Amino acid sequence: MTAASTGRAAARGPMRPRTLACTADGVWLWPGIPLTERRGTALVSIPLPHLYQQVAALHGSSVHAPMLARTIARAAACLTRGSVHEADAVLAGAPLPPVSFDGAALMQATGKRLGVSVPDVAVAGWPSASPPELFEQLARVHDRKRPVALALEPVFNPDLCRVAPTNAPFDPTLHPRWPAGQPEGGQFRPRDGAEMVPVQWQGQAARLAARLLARLWRLLRRPPKLPTPSEPTPSPAKPVPGAEGVAPDQPTGIGHNRAPDDGASASSEAESAPKPSAPTANSDQPFTLPVERPPGDGAVAQWGQRAADEIRKALANNDTKRLAEIADALAHAEWIKGQLDNIIAAQDSPRILDDLIEGAQEKGPRQGYDNHHIIEQGPQNGDVPPDIIEAPHNVVRIPRYRHWQINKYYRQPQEECGGLTPRDYLRSKSVQERYAFGLGVLRKFGVLK
Repeated sequence: MTAASTGRAAARGPMRPRTLACTADGVWLWPGIPLTERRGTALVSIPLPHLYQQVAALHGSSVHAPMLARTIARAAACLTRGSVHEADAVLAGAPLPPVSFDGAALMQATGKRLGVSVPDVAVAGWPSASPPELFEQLARVHDRKRPVALALEPVFNPDLCRVAPTNAPFDPTLHPRWPAGQPEGGQFRPRDGAEMVPVQWQGQAARLAARLLARLWRLLRRPPKLPTPSEPTPSPAKPVPGAEGVAPDQPTGIGHNRAPDDGASASSEAESAPKPSAPTANSDQPFTLPVERPPGDGAVAQWGQRAADEIRKALANNDTKRLAEIADALAHAEWIKGQLDNIIAAQDSPRILDDLIEGAQEKGPRQGYDNHHIIEQGPQNGDVPPDIIEAPHNVVRIPRYRHWQINKYYRQPQEECGGLTPRDYLRSKSVQERYAFGLGVLRKFGVLK
């Protein structure tokens, strides 16, 4: 932090060292603390007290939290529109005082602990009498942020260039390789005893793993609570559905709302609960994916849902090691890249109805999500006027995997519907009853609060 001694003003703009930065996933405080969160489809600033607590830890008590919150809210609005460059320009004018001396000491301790570079930013104020051991203890709070901190390191330090001196001797113990004769013979491998975090954070697959973890780490603050098979089913008299299956589908012609067709019959569609292989069924076993692409889009979707389920369990347990393991496996399987947005979307926690409706009103599709009609489209509701079916309050945007689960539930006989499929059961019901039933389905599948 040479700026501390020179007293120069920190440069502005996206190419400056800084403590605030943004990516397509939100606004971040160094080393990787999210200052935004999703509400429905929009990014918003985190609550004001929490915002002040996080930022004041680095910039001191003179932080003007309300003004900063408004700036972050404007940047978040830009990110919601998909404009990272515009959001970066907004952040460049954030009303932040220089980093305090205590903040600088905390940054140095955190950077050393996580193995990331500390931005060269302005420091001002007076040092306190806090012992160095205090900052080392405080830095431990950020241990689980290491993967996202590594991924964001070049964002906070745009001019970062990790190059060894030209006269530095090569040390093979620091750069071990796989032995000759192996499939990866001659390529660099992790050091012996290295921590099991995604690869060595080098190469295209490693960068993808880092980006995946940057998206997943934010969810650790609010792990989703989803329905479990042990929940009691409602009485047949007033059905509130409670299915478990995993998957598709609506009649042919619904477009991306239809689950992938792997050539199997409707009773064994790709979106039914995947059972790819016994060795990976136990969460205590390492999460692995096949090297070669499984035959059929349905099998690929099965593995995507399996990954989403494993991520959900890891989030619920705050198991960061498991998350890193899954992200690493996904990043190295080229054939599953098309499922990544579905996998991330499947981690959404339940939303209020207004948020789900608002999402469906957005123009254009959103990766990983489908529009779902609470009172379904199709001949089973042919007696319902089209203007009710397509009314804004009847269309919600939900994660695609959940949509497949719900569609499958409607197709299959259910005990709480007297052995009928929900579609047949609802034919004799009023529009209001069908709508209430549809809301119950959304709640049961963890989409609606």
